[in-house]
This record gives sequence, structure tokens and C-alpha cells, in this order.
Amino acid sequence: MKANDSIRFLAGASITTGYANGSFKPYDSVTREQFSAFLARGLIPVYKQKTAMPGGYAANMTKQYTFRGSAGETIHTYKYVDKKMVGKNLGFVWESKNVNNGSTDYYSQSENKDALTSGQPYSHSYIDLKYPIKVGQSWPLELNGDHTSTITKMNVTVKTPYKIFTNAVEVSSTRKYKMYYVQGIRNVKTIDPSGKVVSELKSIK
Repeated sequence: MKANDSIRFLAGASITTGYANGSFKPYDSVTREQFSAFLARGLIPVYKQKTAMPGGYAANMTKQYTFRGSAGETIHTYKYVDKKMVGKNLGFVWESKNVNNGSTDYYSQSENKDALTSGQPYSHSYIDLKYPIKVGQSWPLELNGDHTSTITKMNVTVKTPYKIFTNAVEVSSTRKYKMYYVQGIRNVKTIDPSGKVVSELKSIK
């Protein structure tokens, strides 16, 4: 279908969610109310957040997250970025700013009933979590990749500088890393094969 790419883009940008049965009906007429909702979601993060999947693990687009780790502290903010990447406008993306050296990276995040994914805009995306959440659920870390990730535990207690979580999902990769995910926050802690903390949540504003 010719509309597939456009639907994926709009859904990935949290502009459209489709109908309750999972369809999008691209050949139907758009009502004034629907167009108004699309416009608001395209301009204001708080309206984008209203499209978030209930019970999902994606980060809240209206919050600011600070992480600390081996690379120093980074502040993650969902915002409009007036820059181009590979010749295309970035628009609304997640900005990761290193407090120590001022360097900035950008990434996107998308979630639907099948998975939570993230990656650089207009580039490769990676599967963070495969749904439904259950122990033993496995998936390739990236398309055509050699490494896989597996949900190894649920309702795990994880201590971070921000707080102690008791409902984390543990994901182990064949690279020997362990990641811990919490609903509405995404990854709150990552541990490398030696047991060293790579990144952990410090604050939410």
C-alpha cells in the first residue's frame, strides 16, 4: 500500500494512533476533529504523550531524565531540534546532552503493541523490548544482526540514584550486558559484562 511509509512516519512521530482495531483507514476522509488532533500532536509534546501506549515502557515525552555513568552525566529531553541529519529535518527528537563536555546526540523512540524501539533518526533502529513482556521472550538486537536480547527476569528490584524500583524487567544480551526497564521510563540501568554500571537514572523532572 502506498500509504504504508507515511503511516509509519506519523505513528512513529506520535501524531496518529489509528483505530482501536489497529487499522488506520488511509482512504477515509479526515474529520476536522481528527486533523486538529494531528496538528496539536505535531506541535506540542504534551499532546504527543497522550498517544502513548497504556502500560508501555517508552520514556515520557513531557519529562526530563538525567543519567550518570561511565561517560559522565547526560540530560535527556524531548524537544524540537531545528537541525538537519542526512539532509532531512530532525524535528521532534530526544536530545542527550553530556553535562561534562557539552556534546549532544539525538535519538528517536517508538512504541507499539509489538515492540519498543530506539535509534538515530533516519538510521538504524534497535529493539529495546519485544512484546508481550514475558520471561524467555527473545529478539535480534537489530535487523540482520548476530546478537540477541532475552527477557530473563520480571519484577526485579533495581537500585538507582533516583529511587529503588521493584517492578523492573531484566533484559540480558548475548553481549553479556544487562538492561533494566521500567514502565513509563524506559531503561533505568545498564550493567556491562564485568558488572560495572554503564548508565543509571539519577533524576526525573
